[in-house]
Amino acid sequence: ARVDAADGYDIPRIEEVSFDTAYWIGSGLPGAPSGLTADRLNSYTRERVTGILTGRQDGGYWYDLTIANARYGCYIENGGIYIGALTTRKVQYGVYVTGISYPGLELTYSDIEASVNGLYYAVPERETAVISKTSFRGADIAVYGVNTGGYGINLNDCTLSGWQDQAIRMNGGNLTVS
Repeated sequence: ARVDAADGYDIPRIEEVSFDTAYWIGSGLPGAPSGLTADRLNSYTRERVTGILTGRQDGGYWYDLTIANARYGCYIENGGIYIGALTTRKVQYGVYVTGISYPGLELTYSDIEASVNGLYYAVPERETAVISKTSFRGADIAVYGVNTGGYGINLNDCTLSGWQDQAIRMNGGNLTVS
């Protein structure tokens, strides 16, 4: 299960969305997983599930999102995306970006807990991520600029804690931290 937000034009909105296996596990519904079955469900979703997947969006506005027990919180393939109040828990990647378009990615007032990368930014050239008032914690690398091109990552008033390997790793691009 995921929100598939491909081909959204004229400021598509995704607001007040919450994904977590805990809803089903704690529902009390007949057949709801418990014990070892619940553990298996969580292991399965943490390896295979994406909370929100996007293709092309023109000014996508995402706000008040909570994603837990998934591989990817948000997987962005293309589009200009504005994300506010994103919370991730028990994910491998908080925000995973392989392509972004003008005006770029903006992430604000978010709380990203991830085991591999809080932000994985693998864009080719000239795309910019502006991150403000966001906490990244628990990842091997909190913020990772993957490619060697001329992209940019701008971190404003962010907190990076509990990272294992490096707080920030840039293979290229431009980094601004304030």
